[in-house]
Amino acid sequence: MAILTEREARRIVEAVLAASKADDVRIGLYSREGGNTRFAENGVTTAAQTVDVDVRVTAAFGTRSGSATTNGIDDEALVEVTRRAETAARLAPEDPEYVPPVGPGEYPEPDAYSEATERYGPAERAEAASAAIREADSRDVIASGFLQNGAGALATANSSGLFVYHPETRLEYTNTVRTPDGTGSGWSGVQLHDAAALDAAARARIAADKALAAREARPLEAGDYPVILEPVAVSVMAGALVRSMDARRAMEGRSFLSAPEGETKQGERLLSPEVTIETDPLHPELPGRPWASGQLPARRTVWVDEGVVETLQYDRWWAEKHGVEPVPSSTNVVMAGQNRSLQRLIEETERAVLVTRLWYIRQLNPRDLTLTGLTRDGTFWVEGGRIRHAVNNFRWNESPLRVLSRVEALSRPVRVADADWAIEPALVPAVRASSFHFASVSKAV
Repeated sequence: MAILTEREARRIVEAVLAASKADDVRIGLYSREGGNTRFAENGVTTAAQTVDVDVRVTAAFGTRSGSATTNGIDDEALVEVTRRAETAARLAPEDPEYVPPVGPGEYPEPDAYSEATERYGPAERAEAASAAIREADSRDVIASGFLQNGAGALATANSSGLFVYHPETRLEYTNTVRTPDGTGSGWSGVQLHDAAALDAAARARIAADKALAAREARPLEAGDYPVILEPVAVSVMAGALVRSMDARRAMEGRSFLSAPEGETKQGERLLSPEVTIETDPLHPELPGRPWASGQLPARRTVWVDEGVVETLQYDRWWAEKHGVEPVPSSTNVVMAGQNRSLQRLIEETERAVLVTRLWYIRQLNPRDLTLTGLTRDGTFWVEGGRIRHAVNNFRWNESPLRVLSRVEALSRPVRVADADWAIEPALVPAVRASSFHFASVSKAV
């Protein structure tokens, strides 16, 4: 089965609406066809081809709502999933914050489909893996990685007449390289819409360089140090920040954006003037999806403008309660940078800890957005504009609010692989910040 065409998606929507007896119905469709190749210890280990379809129906009677899902798209399966959603709705409690579905509107049409990615098959994935393995063999290191790609079709619809269809392609490649003695580890990865932009050998080379440089790490005590966060680490910080820019939480006193007497810090400069973060579903390098949470049309939104909190997210119920227009959630993250490479950023740094990526991230304090996690796959000491040597990894406790308020310089933005707490897709720079709290030493490589 190929991905659903717009005509097939409309048929499914019409079948659900015809079967439903509910007051309101919302329908979400997702179909995907693609594959993946995994390699480890310099050899391909698994390969798979995947085909999937998902239909989610949410039915409502008054303010009671319930949902059900199916991967069947024949008439019998669609009637059955509609009945299950209606049964769940009748059993649900009244929801005082229920709002009826949105009607038709103007939705963006991101160009997120690449024929090169659609055609990218087992042979192309095998060649990419082989290129990475050849690079590893030539450096006497051990490579592992995962490459997946596919074409997808999404649709959102409801009983108020909304129907939006969106085709997209996606490729994600990550690889980890270790030294044979297990003392050095490096990583590199990227997420793309267009497979033609993938250079697997170059990604393996980056990871191999890090792994070899990470051998014989010298001890560095925990504490506060200047830091250079590479882009994938910055995507964690930027994503966590944007996810938390919710007006309701701020007005109820549950956020770093809360101010006295139910006010918010919107309009205040909380971050460095170097920091500007936005969402733009029509960004040419980073197309997002046409709709956001609540089936609202996605739109360009500047969240932070030169360090000033420009916009907060409002869901439909909270917006109506306060007499303002809804502000939809983010469908991608675009963070402005400066015209320098990561290497140039390092050369301009007197002293700092260079962090490749952040891992195993959990929240410690939602009020100030403090997170905790580990550094991984390449942590280095920079001094006098050069990487001097590897250092041990750390557990860190930091808030994106604090880190991004201390930004001194940035590199050019690049697309990054998906990471915990990030909003994908993401286009972000590396950043140099004046301080970062490394809470304790980690013995992990």
